[in-house]
Parts: sequence; structure tokens; C-alpha cells
Amino acid sequence: MAGYSFPKAVLLLVALPLLAPAVLGAGVVIGPDSIVDRGSISLSFTNVTNGTGLSTTLAMSFPPAQGVTWFNLTNWNYPFALSQGKVTVSAENVNMLMLLVRSGSTFQTRRVTGTGNISVEIPLEFQPLTFYDFLIGYEVHSEKAPLVFTVVHRGYKDGAATDVHLIPSLIGVGDGNLTVSVLANATSLGSRVIRVYSTAPPPTPAPVNTTAAPSPVTATPAQTTPAAATPSPAGTTPAPTVTTPSSHGTTPVRTTPVTAPPTAAASPAAPAGEPGPSLLIIAYVAIVILITAIADYVLLKD
Repeated sequence: MAGYSFPKAVLLLVALPLLAPAVLGAGVVIGPDSIVDRGSISLSFTNVTNGTGLSTTLAMSFPPAQGVTWFNLTNWNYPFALSQGKVTVSAENVNMLMLLVRSGSTFQTRRVTGTGNISVEIPLEFQPLTFYDFLIGYEVHSEKAPLVFTVVHRGYKDGAATDVHLIPSLIGVGDGNLTVSVLANATSLGSRVIRVYSTAPPPTPAPVNTTAAPSPVTATPAQTTPAAATPSPAGTTPAPTVTTPSSHGTTPVRTTPVTAPPTAAASPAAPAGEPGPSLLIIAYVAIVILITAIADYVLLKD
């Protein structure tokens, strides 16, 4: 018997790696980082083979709000069937819990009561390409404690499609956190925490740089221009320095410059070397006298 059981053990060890790809090959991408009430969640499954046991869990926590006694997970539609499926909802801090599942015109409802922690479950065969809505009603037990809900979808994948992209919406949840996790054959494929806002959060202001960057300085070659002499105003006489004796020695004291009153400008003088008008007349008279004298001398001689 011992010799016969050894080959069985060997065959089992050989078969285990062949079974692993059903789990290891599957993958999931979950997003986004945050949503606003009535926003959509994104779940993308890849390489999901037939017979894989899928389980999707949505765990949420948020403060109770007056008048809000329900929330809704809507627009779930798998491209394949989930056989032997069921939906389970667990709640903390409630006195009543109701689950309503709708697909087209078909409804299923379960309602339970209790104190504090309550669970409700509905068997559900997920049909391919069928939209499902899950409406959860509740009655708050204490307004001083948060509400905690866990919604689980599970079943065995049956269908040709191996990839799927889900964009279900979440409606009626207050500010809080939503944790989405996915299992395949009890092995985790991924998990993500999504922040949920009841209203759109204010935009984050951009950081302000309070330190001004130094402006680049371009060196300009200095131009050496000779300084023009500044003419002193006409009539301005430099003030003399008056020495005033004091007990500590002689201290020079500068008086305020005194500006002479303006005077009429002098007529320009004749250019040097040219006789003025009076000299020309004298010369002309002298020549006339000289000529007359010469003429008289000649006439007397004759």
C-alpha cells in the first residue's frame, strides 16, 4: 500500500501547478481615489476563467445624517453569469436593515430588525449582461456613532468572457470611506480605499511662492564720457570763507553765495585791426586837406 500511495502523491504535486493559473492569472484594477455622491466606481477584471469563485466586497463607513435612511449601489452588470450567487449586507449601529434587489422589473426584498449589528442575505443568480440595483434601507440606532455597512457579491464565474469592466454608482452615502476588495478562489486580487464626499470638495489652492526669484542682471559696459563743465550762473560770485574766532580755535564758516543782479549786455566791440567809424572820418578829412594843400602849392608855383 505504501508503494502504491507514493505515485498518487507525486501526481498531486504535478497537478497543483496546473491548477494555479486559474487564480494567479486573474487580475483586477480598482479606482478612483475619490468620488462624490452619485459618482461611479471602476472595477476591471482580467483573465477570469470559468469556475473561478469571485467575491466583491464594498465596506463603507460614514456618519449618520438626519433624513437619510437608505443608499443605493446601482448599475452592476457582469458580461458572464455568476452561478450559486448571493448578496449579503451587514450593518453596524442600526435597528432595522432592508435589502431590495432589482433587475429590470423583477424585485427581491428581505427585511430584518435587531439592535446594533444586523445582517441580511438574498440568494441571487447573476445573469450575463443584466443590470442590477441594490437598495439598502436602514434605521439608525445611535446618532453619536458612525454607520458601517458591508455589501458582498459572490458566485462562480460561468461564461465565455474573461475580462470585464464595471462602473457601478454609489448614491445616498455621506462623507466617509469606501473600501473595495476582490477575491478569486479566496485569494485577494486587490483592494483600494476610496474617499467619498457628499458634495464636491473645494479645490485645493495652489501653493504660493513667497520668495521672489532674483532677476538676472546683465552686465553693461560702463561708458566713460567726460563730464562737461557746468557753467556757473552769470553774476554768481563764490562766497568767501570767513574765519570766525572761537574759544576752541579758528573754525572756517562758509557763507551763502551771493548772486549779483543781472545787468544789460554790453555792445560788441569792433574787431581788432579795423578802424572804427570816427577814425575813417578823420582820415578822410586829413586826405582832403592834404590834397588841397598840394594843389595850392602847385598853383602858386606856376
